[in-house]
Amino acid sequence: MGCRRGHSVYQGQLGDTRLEYDGQDTLAGARIYFRLPKETQLKTCTIGIVQDQSICPVKDIMKQAGIDTEKYSPHPIRSAASTKAVEKGHSIENVKQHANWSRNTQTFERFYYKPTTTLTLGSQITNSIFSTENLATLEAGAEATEIVLGTTNNQNVAEAKAENVLL
Repeated sequence: MGCRRGHSVYQGQLGDTRLEYDGQDTLAGARIYFRLPKETQLKTCTIGIVQDQSICPVKDIMKQAGIDTEKYSPHPIRSAASTKAVEKGHSIENVKQHANWSRNTQTFERFYYKPTTTLTLGSQITNSIFSTENLATLEAGAEATEIVLGTTNNQNVAEAKAENVLL
């Protein structure tokens, strides 16, 4: 466990955190103890429990729209909305700043930015390969052989064949 206090970084131990319970053995919060060597007093920080409150407003809006939030999470909406903003002409840097994406990494560009032109091209390629239509073509092939002029007995004659192929 690490914690920053002022300009110092404190590396805590598991024993420096105590869970606190109310009278009915229900978790009420946690208390973190800071043991800094240059100070004589022990410092504490109490963290409470937030109950019956949503910490994700997007999830609340999804529920109001009738979307099953147990099946669909808000994270793909964040990705799709950010991609749409870039497609509408906003710079990637501005979108990353607005959506609180890290500006120092390429995480958004590598994993979440999904331009629809790329998806459309991918769909076209996939559909052309795995098409449900039966396209029949006629492939004709000819095999030339030797023909000798001035003879009456020609044993080598050109052969032609045709084959129907389903694509």
